[in-house]
Amino acid sequence: MKLSIQNKMGNKIDLTWTDAAAKYREFCLQAVNDENVFSTFRRNPIFTQIMEHFTYDQGLKYLNAIKDNNPKLLEYFDDFKSSENNGSPIVFEYNNVFMSPSTLRYIKVLSDLFNCFGSLEGFKIAEIGSGYGGQCKIIKDIYNVDYYLIDLPEVNLLAKKYLEKTGIKDMRFYSYNNLVKEKYDLVISNHAFSELNRNIQDYYNEMIIQGSKNGYMTCNIMLNNNDCYQLPDYEKMGTLHYAKEEPNTHRYNFVMYWYGK
Repeated sequence: MKLSIQNKMGNKIDLTWTDAAAKYREFCLQAVNDENVFSTFRRNPIFTQIMEHFTYDQGLKYLNAIKDNNPKLLEYFDDFKSSENNGSPIVFEYNNVFMSPSTLRYIKVLSDLFNCFGSLEGFKIAEIGSGYGGQCKIIKDIYNVDYYLIDLPEVNLLAKKYLEKTGIKDMRFYSYNNLVKEKYDLVISNHAFSELNRNIQDYYNEMIIQGSKNGYMTCNIMLNNNDCYQLPDYEKMGTLHYAKEEPNTHRYNFVMYWYGK
């Protein structure tokens, strides 16, 4: 399948990269349209190849990082655990609460965001590669924010269904074919931006990142793919700060953030 679209700036964007995600996109649409599929989507092998693949031990490391860096978040675990009420994720017992390692990762990211930027109350947030909405749900459990989820159209439909079932409201959904150039208080990406092809990265950089005051992205350098950003490309984006991914899930992963742009 060769697919291209016309973006808002009048330029064609090659979307051949979506071939690799065809089964994932099809499965997300099935989960939207079939309650039986939706009821277990977070443990389906098609889905867990892309998301929900963290281990018990990784979840424990996320929990320990939360305890060390932002222990007050433990008070919200009763709210956070409702993330597991839909999709039947694989959960483990942590801190006397049954939770998936992926949800603990989202809480750990929230901890990092608070430590970098303080309270997110009232922020306008864009998330590139928002998946089923797990990060959005965790942030909105605590903060009243305007949240923009940016992903493939079928994935956005799944996120909309998941978030509505968990009681989360007031989100907006964008994809490559309806993206609007806006200014944001914060842009987030958990690996997704760094794994896109360069043409999509350029487009998102122009439409989202350059207009975002603050940003936090977990990235990996795709050494086997020269058609995506490498470190010199990130450095052209502006004044950035780098940190190790903690806990580290791959030797080449790093965190990139900026503030007060």
